[in-house]
Amino acid sequence: MVRAQFHPREVARLMALQSYGVLDTGADPSFDALASLASRLCDTPIALVSLVDAERQWFKSKVGFNETETHRDHALCAHAILSDEPLVIPDTMDDARFSDNPLCGVDANVRFYAGVPLIAGEGLPLGTLCVIDEKPRPEGLSKEQLQDLRLLGKQAEKLLELQRSLARERASLKESVHRTKNVIAVASAIASRTIGQADDLQQARTNLLDRLSALSKAQAFILEAAGKGAPVRALVERQLAAFFNDDDHRVRCHGPEVALKGDAAEGIGLATHELVTNAIKHGSLSVPGGRVDISWELMEGGSVHFEWLESRGPKPEVPNGKPSGFGTVVLGPLATQKIGGRSVLDLSGDGAVWRAEISAANVMPPA
Repeated sequence: MVRAQFHPREVARLMALQSYGVLDTGADPSFDALASLASRLCDTPIALVSLVDAERQWFKSKVGFNETETHRDHALCAHAILSDEPLVIPDTMDDARFSDNPLCGVDANVRFYAGVPLIAGEGLPLGTLCVIDEKPRPEGLSKEQLQDLRLLGKQAEKLLELQRSLARERASLKESVHRTKNVIAVASAIASRTIGQADDLQQARTNLLDRLSALSKAQAFILEAAGKGAPVRALVERQLAAFFNDDDHRVRCHGPEVALKGDAAEGIGLATHELVTNAIKHGSLSVPGGRVDISWELMEGGSVHFEWLESRGPKPEVPNGKPSGFGTVVLGPLATQKIGGRSVLDLSGDGAVWRAEISAANVMPPA
């Protein structure tokens, strides 16, 4: 038995397959109808819609076959996906690739096989629509039968694309509901803390509008970058843009191209706003020679280390030796919850230092 080689773009192929959300789902009358029609038109007792996963082939639909999946090593479909053309095997016992395959023995199911690859929108094969006979068929399929099998395969591809579109719409709706609830909760927390800690109503109003604006900017950026993640550099620069122009060299940003998922992007956006606001009022940016270095680094394991480092500014005032105020809430529990990691605010030097570890689960994988 010869195990099929991996597809030249196997990793991308498997990622495409996962994106359809079809594996291990229940029976679907539409796919079952295609398999049944393929069996009838090709006059075979067995027809399958087979999807070739990393270690198995799994059957979305099956006619005349009991198994739900088989090991990929035994899958004739794993050979079929290596070509854009149909794979037709009149007698598996006469083919060295399958002569000792446990699915193809004299007492097994597969003596004749014909399969057409199912191609994803990205041009990558996901599996096959195949027909199988328990007896050899030296004549194979007629020209008309092969054409019918191709046409049914095209319909299977369209059904798969429809499944993926529906899965994406459901995911998008779920994310929108989550995002709406999340924004309301965060806005409510911001309002409650801001009003509760303000010295007067006018100051509370100004602070609240500023913080809600920061939240709005982060949310707008997250929506613009939907599905791709929010790049850290652009996220930070958008929060800084309200305070500085491009010629101001007191603030430096440096780090690799890294994108964050929604909650983490929101947390870093809010934290950056709070840090820059405090730096301008009380920190290193309140004096001419003050500096801020903002950096981030992609760590082994996929997490991101983010750092805000102030220098050459006045020593932070820490009443009673313990940081307080709304800023510490944003930079403490609120941001930490959003980034899914941990954060530390250090006010012991000549400027505020905030370090955060953003969990790998909240970082978009590299493209």
